[in-house]
Amino acid sequence: MIRNNFCKILISCFCLLLLLSCLVGPASAQLPVEDGDYLGQISRIAIPGVPSPTAASLGQYANNVVSSFTGIPNINIPLYEASAGNLKLPISLSYNASGIKVADIASWVGLGWSLNCGGVITRNVRDLPDDKFNFGMGWLSYNYLIRPDGLIAGSQMHGYSPFAGNYNSTGLHMMRTPYNVIDTEPDIFYFNFNGHVGKFFFSQGSNLVDHTGQIAPEAHSINLIPYQDLKFSYTLSEESTTINPRRIKSFTVIDESGNTYYFDKTEKTIARSTGDSYYAPVTAPDSYTTEGFYSSSEYNSSWYLTKIKTIQNREIMFNYEAESYTQLLPDSYSVRSFKTNTPYVSYIDCSKPYDRPNASIAFHNENQVNALRLSSIEGPDFKIQFEALKNREDLIGSSALTSITVYAKSETGGLSFVKGIDFNHSYLQSPIDPDLHSYYAQYGNPNKRLKLDKIIEKDVEGNVLSPYKLYYNDTYALPNRFSPHQDFWGYFNNNTCNTLTPTVYIYPAEYGDARFSMFRKTDYAGTDEYIIYGADRTTNTAAALSGTLNKIIFPNGGYEEFTLGSNTFAFEDRNILGGGLRLEKSIRHDGISSQNDIVREYSYVKTVTPEKSSGILFNLPVFTYTENFLPYWNQFDPYDMWPALGGEFDPRENFAYYVYNLVITSAPNFTLSGYDGINIGYSEIKERIVGNGSTIRRYSTPGRALALNDVNGGDCNPEEDGYCDGLFYAAPVKYYYISHPCPPGSPTSLKDTIDVTGLQFTSNGYPFAPKLNYEWNRGLLLSEKVFNEQNVQVKETINEYELYTPNKQPPLYIWGLRKARMTNYRPHVGCLPSKKLIKFDVVAEYPVITNIAKVINKSTVKLYNAAGVEPFTTVKRYKYNGNQIRESEISIAAGGNERINKKYFYPMDYKLDPNNTSGMNSITLGILNLQTKHVISPVIQSYMEMQDGIGTTIKVTGGEFVAYGSSATVPEQIYQIETDVPVAGVGEIDVNSNNVSFSSLYKSVGSFKYDEFGNMGHYNKEKTNGNVYLWGYQHQNITAKVSNAKPDLVAYSSFETSDKGNWNYSGNNLYGSNAITGKAFYSLVNGGIYKSGLTASETYIVSYWSRHGEQIVTGSTSVITGRSYNGWTYYEHFVQAPVSATISVLGSGTIDELRLYPKDSQMTTYCYAPLIGLISSADEKGSITYYEYDAFQRLKCIKDQNGNIIKSYDYHYKPQIN
Repeated sequence: MIRNNFCKILISCFCLLLLLSCLVGPASAQLPVEDGDYLGQISRIAIPGVPSPTAASLGQYANNVVSSFTGIPNINIPLYEASAGNLKLPISLSYNASGIKVADIASWVGLGWSLNCGGVITRNVRDLPDDKFNFGMGWLSYNYLIRPDGLIAGSQMHGYSPFAGNYNSTGLHMMRTPYNVIDTEPDIFYFNFNGHVGKFFFSQGSNLVDHTGQIAPEAHSINLIPYQDLKFSYTLSEESTTINPRRIKSFTVIDESGNTYYFDKTEKTIARSTGDSYYAPVTAPDSYTTEGFYSSSEYNSSWYLTKIKTIQNREIMFNYEAESYTQLLPDSYSVRSFKTNTPYVSYIDCSKPYDRPNASIAFHNENQVNALRLSSIEGPDFKIQFEALKNREDLIGSSALTSITVYAKSETGGLSFVKGIDFNHSYLQSPIDPDLHSYYAQYGNPNKRLKLDKIIEKDVEGNVLSPYKLYYNDTYALPNRFSPHQDFWGYFNNNTCNTLTPTVYIYPAEYGDARFSMFRKTDYAGTDEYIIYGADRTTNTAAALSGTLNKIIFPNGGYEEFTLGSNTFAFEDRNILGGGLRLEKSIRHDGISSQNDIVREYSYVKTVTPEKSSGILFNLPVFTYTENFLPYWNQFDPYDMWPALGGEFDPRENFAYYVYNLVITSAPNFTLSGYDGINIGYSEIKERIVGNGSTIRRYSTPGRALALNDVNGGDCNPEEDGYCDGLFYAAPVKYYYISHPCPPGSPTSLKDTIDVTGLQFTSNGYPFAPKLNYEWNRGLLLSEKVFNEQNVQVKETINEYELYTPNKQPPLYIWGLRKARMTNYRPHVGCLPSKKLIKFDVVAEYPVITNIAKVINKSTVKLYNAAGVEPFTTVKRYKYNGNQIRESEISIAAGGNERINKKYFYPMDYKLDPNNTSGMNSITLGILNLQTKHVISPVIQSYMEMQDGIGTTIKVTGGEFVAYGSSATVPEQIYQIETDVPVAGVGEIDVNSNNVSFSSLYKSVGSFKYDEFGNMGHYNKEKTNGNVYLWGYQHQNITAKVSNAKPDLVAYSSFETSDKGNWNYSGNNLYGSNAITGKAFYSLVNGGIYKSGLTASETYIVSYWSRHGEQIVTGSTSVITGRSYNGWTYYEHFVQAPVSATISVLGSGTIDELRLYPKDSQMTTYCYAPLIGLISSADEKGSITYYEYDAFQRLKCIKDQNGNIIKSYDYHYKPQIN
């Protein structure tokens, strides 16, 4: 019975396995089956193939639908794809439709646009630069590990020491940290290259234990988030002088395929901050005092990709040009001492230009950047030039991208034009603001922003296609970059107040930071509400749309329109507009008929409570805190702070406390965009395609704003958040201070008790430690329900996930210490009438979680009948062993209890000792070679097994094992299980005595040979001669495929390049438009052509096309004269190899398409236009097919061997004459 059930569902389940395998990424991608052979059904061996010429796709523009839980559309325009062997390098433009912030500076492409090409590692400095070795101790300059003593938040802090735990001097350390002497926070490094995107942090010192009991790894190792199978390393510059300080010099990254990326061109930033303080001390509200200050930090801010070296020794080089500019940033300031006696007060004059009211501290910030701009990319057979010939008005010293030109590169370095792309720009113009200080214009016009208008493809003659045309929202003009008219998130809101300090709502009955809100509460249970009026910084959708892309017209006349709207999130019992934009509607027109329009509409509400937004806020706008550390103040006599006169008071009952001690800032105290630029995500999004049904998707959203943990039953709800992993808690706040007692003889001493009642230390308040980096855990697709146009459910997918950590070790927490200093400006305390107390330090320890990711472990698909009931259910499960972030097992159950298990084994699954290679067999050495070179993605072994409902396991035919070379990282041998019936006892490969062994049921079914660039030259099927592949065009393209042959017994040349295809000759190739195939031919006047190493007495076929009749082929026994075309005639000789085993082709004629192969073999040959495509192919009988392209490299027609058009292509739009 088990066997019968197994047989019934084996085929259907295996088909499902193949269909669903696309969901799990490259490790499960299936390759085409060649010639009906079983090889390829499970195998990952890439058998070479020649891509067929296809018509240039008129719809080759990205499908701009919402692609994640942010509601942001994926807007991408592909420009070109370069390659070096198997490595692909796509070049495209992408647009960030989340909105334009007032202070945004346009990229060199245009505002909102990015050029996706090459790669870069950048960083966001926290505290000091990690690699600061001069005039301060950066994160990398010492083994520093935070060692908190576990005291509760709000208590006096001890136990922090920079001396590897063997010296504990709290006072000494805390005196140093506020003065930029010791770096206590890790910088955030971001990487983006060739499809790899993420972040990393440097770990702390080695061999130390933090308060969770976790042992630190090697000192200052690189730790990724989310975890990826990438191998990072870095170098530091040599010990340096003051003029040339030591810094991180370069990074090197090896991907999971063994390709190496070099980042060693650095961009330097000098960050300057000048400031002044204008404050009205509580002792004299009408007496202002000023102080000035200055700080500067110089560091490497970016590392650009300069070279990619593939595992098969191909190289792509990236070149850059230098430019220098200064970015002025808007001033940031804080305000206190509001001089009022009423709890409903406006402390600013909105009519004053750029008002900075009352007591404040202001920072003027600028970044001087010694920048790099991509100028060219060079590969084996291409060069791509990037020109920036337009000097920018909005950023003096920088240039705009004006063109990209693609060239084919010959073997000698010569360049020939392939494709050109021009970029047309203008500027978004802001209204002239007469109050804007002229100082801002010295580094660029703040009223202008570079705008991309058109993208135009051109040919070598300068003729152009219809362009991409780009249109933007202009309902309101964006204000200048320094305008205060912004919402909380920095987007334009068109308010009328000339300050950035916002209105604040105060609720004294709440605790800690909950006392202050940017949004008015409707469910407040207290009796008192105080409002300090400032600027209206709420979101205005119409204004936030200013300058955003709303339409793309494609070259074919089609277009896509976007209707964007403001984000929303649920707050208490109402929905609030949040910063940034989301897609609400799109219309895609094909350029032919509006009847074909695809209209998508999006809604962002919860199905169960449709009146509520499904938006989740991850970072709450916080612009306030109290700054006071003495619990005494006489509200009736602001000049006296003695407890005998006023006594201690409860700030909840006294508005004056907030008047003098509340600080309101112009910028949010938390980074509202978190670690990933996302501030609002949606737990549910509904997409409706008009006339074609709808889809509802649910996403994970853990770690929302104000959550103190993600514990189930704590601040996390699986029904709302998707997952409660219990991985974080909010940072506790601690303090350190030095008291100042009054000298002897004074009436009393200044009491050294901290104003805990007023400050109310909480994790969401001062000093505003960063929240846990939880972005990797958000946006996971939890479920997807598909409905037809009649709203009948047709499909449902439910996904479940698990945590992944390398080697199944706990994730690595890296601990930062956010520090700050509170100041009461010159309080009068009798004995210290002019003393400024500055010894009060507040710190918050916070974690950064690394070396962790979320991976899918179960996917359930339900297919419903026409009535939307009785689903057919397929369950797919995934398992991971921790050796690589790829599935080690996939199981499928379809419609019953039986299931198919498919298991995978990768190089890192074999535990080998690299220091003990003596006695290793060739298979083991091959795996060790992969491990050493970080080639960890290939599947070494895979097999399928069947499991019934009671857990009985039956092995089935289909197992496969691939042996790799011990030097080159290419497959050399493939083995498969040979059995006619399912068998038991065929397990995974074993490692015994540092050697790999496997079951005798595995039989060799093929072997492979490669050239030095990893191109397969011979695929030898067992019991056959296999297939031979010849390569040309700088080893980039297959020139011949020969079936049933051996590599040393075939030869072919069309004389296109220096690759002679196993022939030997010394004459030069001739080039002309009259070649029979390709663009070149050969004259035997320049010398004969030879092939040696043949098998004597074997019969071979030598064929060629000649313009001067039959030529001499040694050993020829007969010749067939074929057809003639365009002055060429086809000849085919039957040749018996002489004893010398050499065949010669001699004469005085001009020949082309010269072939040699055994008479029982078949040869197909190919010619190319480099970087364009196949231009001719000749089949086994010598019949030629021609492919012609227009000036824009689009396939124009296909012709047969007589020049007759078989198929032509009309692109419905004509080139324009430039």
